[in-house]
Amino acid sequence: MILKNGKLHICKNLASRYSFVIIILLFLGCNRSATVNLSSLQLTNLSGETKTIADYKGQTLFVNFWATWCRPCIEEFEFIAKIKPQLEKEGMNFLFISDESIETINTFKAKKGYDFNFLKADKTLVEYGVYSMPTTYLVHKDGKSSGSMKGSYKWDTPGNLKLLRDFIR
Repeated sequence: MILKNGKLHICKNLASRYSFVIIILLFLGCNRSATVNLSSLQLTNLSGETKTIADYKGQTLFVNFWATWCRPCIEEFEFIAKIKPQLEKEGMNFLFISDESIETINTFKAKKGYDFNFLKADKTLVEYGVYSMPTTYLVHKDGKSSGSMKGSYKWDTPGNLKLLRDFIR
């Protein structure tokens, strides 16, 4: 009994002693500022076909990194769904990249009904340098990226629509 309680006491003591360090490490990990090399992405569409960003050369891209379990990602989809049809007519192609299984993505798509171009990454998003979700990149038709926008955005606001339309031009 003493050993069992002693172990419990030691675990509680360690947790309280190192909780500050753990919180700092989590904070630093969640706020990494890395740029994803989009050209290195190896992707698979929901039909099983292999894709890369090069397959979309000459197109303006809205590249969104997301996950089915990510509440801000799902909230952001509502705003994207509102603007996607019009911006596609204006020349923007939307790509939604997750590292979850194709089965998981297909189940999500069927349940939510989004008509998005969902793609599966062949590695974890962290291996590609995505440390927070959602993360969005805008890629101009000349291949230059805008850099990343981390977090959920209300893409259907007049200011954000202007930003996206200006980027298409």
